Amino acid sequence: RAAESNESAAALTQIYVSLGFELKEQVARLQKENKQAELKVVLKTFHEFLDRIAAREQGNTFNSLAWVGETFFSLGDGLGDDQPPSAEAKQYFARAAKTCEQILARAKTDPSFAPQPSSLLSVRLRLARCERRLGNYTAARNQIATLLGEQPNSLEGQVEAAYVYQAWGVDDPESYS
Repeated sequence: RAAESNESAAALTQIYVSLGFELKEQVARLQKENKQAELKVVLKTFHEFLDRIAAREQGNTFNSLAWVGETFFSLGDGLGDDQPPSAEAKQYFARAAKTCEQILARAKTDPSFAPQPSSLLSVRLRLARCERRLGNYTAARNQIATLLGEQPNSLEGQVEAAYVYQAWGVDDPESYS
């Protein structure tokens, strides 16, 4: 029965992810058409929808949670490159970071959760990007240090490290003295 329950939960999660792709397309269309009132309603609904997927006790896979995290990040990023980001964008970055932390915690307790150990590097990179956008530079640097410790030649990791230090220097020039 437990196997059937897990299979049913996984199937339901896949349905949610499919619906999420449709919602994401609707968000992109509304942004393109500059329909701000409709966009606000859809974004609120989409946020709640993603939260429901992430909060599911059963049925989430590495890929479904990675998709939730990436989607939250994309929503925050889509609201502009403002530094500091708007309050609304910060909510999305914070939610993306929380989802990344959820993935890393689950992989720590269940090493088979991640398809392969290197899959966690992309999660760490996304988490570092979230922390940078939130102004949590020490946390971002720590994620990059872990990532580069495991894969020193990661160009994406090195580039993100540069972005972290650049943003940190702009926000707190005294941090380099």
